[in-house]
Amino acid sequence: MNAEGKDIAIFDNFIVRTAGNTAPLAESLLNFMLEEKEGGIKIHWSTSVNDKIKSFTIERSINGVDFMNVSTVPVNPDLTESEEYTFLDKTKATTGIVYYRLRQTFTNGKFISHSLAAIKMQNEVNLAIEKINPLPFDKSFDIAYFLPKSGKVWIQINDDKGNMIDTQSFDAPKGKNVHVYKNEKIRESGTYTINMIFDNKKVTRSIIKI
Repeated sequence: MNAEGKDIAIFDNFIVRTAGNTAPLAESLLNFMLEEKEGGIKIHWSTSVNDKIKSFTIERSINGVDFMNVSTVPVNPDLTESEEYTFLDKTKATTGIVYYRLRQTFTNGKFISHSLAAIKMQNEVNLAIEKINPLPFDKSFDIAYFLPKSGKVWIQINDDKGNMIDTQSFDAPKGKNVHVYKNEKIRESGTYTINMIFDNKKVTRSIIKI
């Protein structure tokens, strides 16, 4: 009954929205994989109903709830079930976990939003001196260090007054390395500073000469 006493059903604040159809062709997505690459996140997927799909929409989230559209990839009618679609998301996300989901839009206008997938981003490792051995040293010491990429490395030795008494440069590959420093100019006992410089970044450690 409405407020006027008429035998009519009334729905207050009733809203009808369009939604994607989640039942038909829901099994069409064969795989959906994420892979961290140097340039971002590479997304792989394949489908079994290529002829009924119009496009794919890739969505990204940093909390698994709020998603944003990354890109829309048109269907490739020539792909078979054994072949994959790929897309490189050049994200600069620094969070530990990034979430993705794929939305398939079909030629009939309906769509399916598939379950999300997540990938844990590796923390970026920068230039670092990991260990100097032995300490204190006499004639030479080993510097164990890490480079984020290949390139030229500079080593500077300063005395306790900040005066530079030696400098060396050499090329080194990406990853963990060891450089043997042979004491040629550090003659007096005391505390010195070693600066390692790479790609406009500098790390510093103290060393002791006996």
